[in-house]
Amino acid sequence: MGDKPIVRDIKQAINQDLQKRYSTVEEKNTLHTASALDPRFKSLPFLTTDDISATYSKLVVEAASLQPTIRQEETSSASGIEMDGQDLEMEDEGT
Repeated sequence: MGDKPIVRDIKQAINQDLQKRYSTVEEKNTLHTASALDPRFKSLPFLTTDDISATYSKLVVEAASLQPTIRQEETSSASGIEMDGQDLEMEDEGT
């Protein structure tokens, strides 16, 4: 059995409003990415199979691009001293 007419009308109104608000590809990609990272929606049941694949492919590429940044931060923080969970940078002896 389908939705009652009032429920169908509300769903349609919400859908139309969201289509107006989030009409650009960039906005949609941002929403898809946020949904994929949210454990409640990570299966992305509201997207097509192609959109799901594209969303997760973009996430993998973005995560891989962050890897050099993370390693660089780890290397630069290796010169610091960790004390009580805080990184303290060593001061140059000349200053």
